Amino acid sequence: MTENLNADDLVQLDPGKVGNPLFAGCVMVVTEPKSWGAQGYVQAPGGGQAYYRQSMKKWNWLAAPFG
Repeated sequence: MTENLNADDLVQLDPGKVGNPLFAGCVMVVTEPKSWGAQGYVQAPGGGQAYYRQSMKKWNWLAAPFG
């Protein structure tokens, strides 16, 4: 699945599977596709980004890219 994943794609972190519950349901912007999943960021309330890594089994694919 990561062979179709590109930088700036959007994935939603699965609330039932995500490792850190603070990121449950968040939309992650992919910055770097990896063989095991992706590295990216979630926009934080109040400004800034929270960077996160997630395996591909723990997200739901959205549309890619929006823009």
